[in-house]
Amino acid sequence: PDFFRASFMGVQFGLPSIYIAQFNRAYSEHFPEKLPAAKAGKLKNQAKHLRHFMGYILAHDADVWPNFGVNAASVWNIMDKAGVGGNTPFYGYWRKDNPIRKVAPKSERVMVSSYQIPDGYLTAVMNDTDKEAAVELSSGDSGMDSCWNLTDAESGKRIDGKTILVPARDYKLVKIRK
Repeated sequence: PDFFRASFMGVQFGLPSIYIAQFNRAYSEHFPEKLPAAKAGKLKNQAKHLRHFMGYILAHDADVWPNFGVNAASVWNIMDKAGVGGNTPFYGYWRKDNPIRKVAPKSERVMVSSYQIPDGYLTAVMNDTDKEAAVELSSGDSGMDSCWNLTDAESGKRIDGKTILVPARDYKLVKIRK
């Protein structure tokens, strides 16, 4: 996570940079026999690897060029519907003022970053470990925690409690309404 943050976030240096994903280009250059399967989305664990990659993009509010095997349209649609825009406050997992905090697990490889949206937060919960993680969230404000309404932003399903199950090397986008 610290390497990604230092390498692919433009905010440290001013202008935002765009991560140019080279998944298909890497196949065309190094494994041309796999390129047709890659373009068809039929490589073993391809979807899992792309979700892991998008989890890193979301946890760091990084921009990605939607090409060369990466399509971010579904994620951008969720962000648009939630009200995330160019001036939306973003709280990375490393910030002490992040209004949505991870209570558990203690692993630094599990990250919680949030966008402040009009009716609450759109939170990216990233699990960069090899095991499923039960990620417990808190706002640090017990009054707010007690009236949370959590929804899986991808499936639209309500989440009971404040613990999010995130598969290994994956992420969940959670809408938290106050």
